[in-house]
Amino acid sequence: MLNQCFDKVQKSKAPNEKLKLQLREQIMLKHILCKKKEQQERLKEWAAEINAIDTGHAKITVENSINLEGPPR
Repeated sequence: MLNQCFDKVQKSKAPNEKLKLQLREQIMLKHILCKKKEQQERLKEWAAEINAIDTGHAKITVENSINLEGPPR
């Protein structure tokens, strides 16, 4: 979808505000999805570290569906 929007904007002689907005939204969405994936990987690694330290108890899983903040330092 992003490539299609880029092509349309590039070929257009007149500015198309709707197309610009759609392109901006797609770029932001791609960025957010990338950051969410990175966050999930860091949280999974952190949970694995905690579970490796405390082997005698039940395993924990960590989720964050509220924001893009990762595990504590």
